Amino acid sequence: MNELHNAYHALGMEPGVLFEIVKRRYRRLALVWHPDRMTNAEAKREAEEELKKINNNFERLKKHFETDHKPGPGCRCQPAAAGPPPNNPQNAGSGQRSNSQSGPSDAERKRQEEDAARKRTAERQRQTAEAEAAQRTAEANRQATEKQKMAESAFSDESVREEEALRWKCAIGIGITCMALILYCWVGCAARDFIHWTGKQWENLQEQFREKPQSQSSQMLSRNQSMPNHDINQC
Repeated sequence: MNELHNAYHALGMEPGVLFEIVKRRYRRLALVWHPDRMTNAEAKREAEEELKKINNNFERLKKHFETDHKPGPGCRCQPAAAGPPPNNPQNAGSGQRSNSQSGPSDAERKRQEEDAARKRTAERQRQTAEAEAAQRTAEANRQATEKQKMAESAFSDESVREEEALRWKCAIGIGITCMALILYCWVGCAARDFIHWTGKQWENLQEQFREKPQSQSSQMLSRNQSMPNHDINQC
């Protein structure tokens, strides 16, 4: 196992995974171990150390893919590769001798390539399943948030409607009360005026009846007084 394999394992992946997948994995790990997400100082220090390791391993893989990567199973990032870098002068002769003396057969190499391909496929499927699960979780959270907002909006609208209906009822009640008071005052004034007019008419009628007898008695008295004088003159 070489340093590239160690970098793969440090990032939680099998050797031979494509660099695009490595970048997605790195972004996810950097988001998880970001120090700002931690609540206390000790957890922040641990997160900083872990993030430093993640950055170092990612930079190692990034440098390899930018400069030394070779397509095919012979690349040092593939599962079949092992040992120190080939440009190490201390191990160059021993590596060549070991390769010349004993090397993997074609069947063994094919089997290793198939195993690596299966592992890469399984890793891609796992990452795809994780991404789909995260997407479903985010969608469920979004729908739950929207439902909560709709419920709060409906509750607020219902409260506004109830308050509006209460204000209308109060306004109608006040209007009816004012109309009743006005009608009561008008009826009272009309009844008072009618009673006053009736009393006045009754008084006028009584005065007419009192004046008639007096006028008749005064006429008779004047006649009685005038009759003797007339008789005297005749005599």
